[in-house]
Amino acid sequence: MLTLHLPLFLAPTGPDLLVTPVLQPNVTEVEGVLPGGDAVIWRDWYDHSVLTPSADGKYTFPAPLGHIPLSLRSSSMLLLHAKPSYTIYETRREPFELLVSLAADGSAAGTAYVDDGESVDSAHKLLFLSATAGHTVSSSTPEGEYTIDQPLAQVTVLGVGQAPERVVFGGQETTDFTYEQATQKLVVKGLEGDLNSAWELTF
Repeated sequence: MLTLHLPLFLAPTGPDLLVTPVLQPNVTEVEGVLPGGDAVIWRDWYDHSVLTPSADGKYTFPAPLGHIPLSLRSSSMLLLHAKPSYTIYETRREPFELLVSLAADGSAAGTAYVDDGESVDSAHKLLFLSATAGHTVSSSTPEGEYTIDQPLAQVTVLGVGQAPERVVFGGQETTDFTYEQATQKLVVKGLEGDLNSAWELTF
C-alpha cells in the first residue's frame, strides 16, 4: 500500500510538487521532464536524493507497480502532517512537520493555510515561512483567529551543505537532530513548536 504525507493546503503547492504519470501498462519506469534547468534542484519525494536530468531536462523515473513518481522542487517549504492515519480526521489531529528544500543559494519560501477542515466560513490561520542562506528557518507572526492545537514536531531541511555544530529552536538549543551527508538532509526532531506565534530555527 502506498502511503504519502499530505500537504496541508499549501500555496504554492502547484510549483513545488511534480507528479510524473505512468500512462502505459506493464512498465517499470517512465521518462519525464524536470523543468527549470540549472536554476532548479529537484529531489525525490521518498528518499530526498537529488535528481539529475539530462541536458534537455529529461529524467527516467523508476515506476514499479504501486509507486508514484513524485518530485520536490527546490526553494519550497511544505507544512505536512507528521503521521498519516486511516482517516483525514485522525490525520489532522497529529502534530505537524515542515519539509524545506533549499535552493542553491540556501533560500526557500512557502505559505500554509490552516483551518478546521470542515466549516464553510471557518476561522483560519495563514503562516508565512522562509529560509535564508544564513542557516535560519522561520515563520512570521501568523495571520488569522484560528487556534492550531497541534505542535510543530519536526523540521527537515534538504540542501544543508555540512553537519551543523549547534541547532537552536525558539531560543533553546536542541541535540535531538540527525544529519545525512548523502542527501544533505538535516532532521530536527522532538520539537514542541507553537504554530500560533512566530518561531525561528537556526543551525
